[in-house]
Amino acid sequence: MVPETITTVDKVLKFLPFASLIVTIIGWNMSSYLSGRNTFKNSKNTELNRLIDALYKNLDDIYNEMIQLVTVELDEHKKTVSYHKFIGLIQNIKFLSDTINKLDSSQTLTPDLFSELRQACTDDRRYSPTKIGVALPELREIQEKIKKAFNKKFD
Repeated sequence: MVPETITTVDKVLKFLPFASLIVTIIGWNMSSYLSGRNTFKNSKNTELNRLIDALYKNLDDIYNEMIQLVTVELDEHKKTVSYHKFIGLIQNIKFLSDTINKLDSSQTLTPDLFSELRQACTDDRRYSPTKIGVALPELREIQEKIKKAFNKKFD
């Protein structure tokens, strides 16, 4: 019986390095796959959070511009310049929201909310100090709705 045991042990010992090599190769591939997936997810979330920060900054810029606009009486030229600033900021918000939506389809800006923002910013009848009580709270409410639609991701 001893010679049969020795030959079985010899066969196992010959197979053991090969099995070790197979397990190592499979482990490397699995580790590489999981690492790549984790890196992709983290970089996607980082880019998504950067875009959301830029969107929030643009919304705050609109609000600050509106405050400056309604605190003093402006001539027609300054109103026109402010109007074009608002249009630019709103288009940037639209671009950012579309880009965020491409990265994460669960985060989207409804067209009616975008329209409300554009109307609240570009209606020149609100560009007077007497309308500040109406324009700023309405603008802030729309901005908060937009901010609720876009949430940062950390996982």
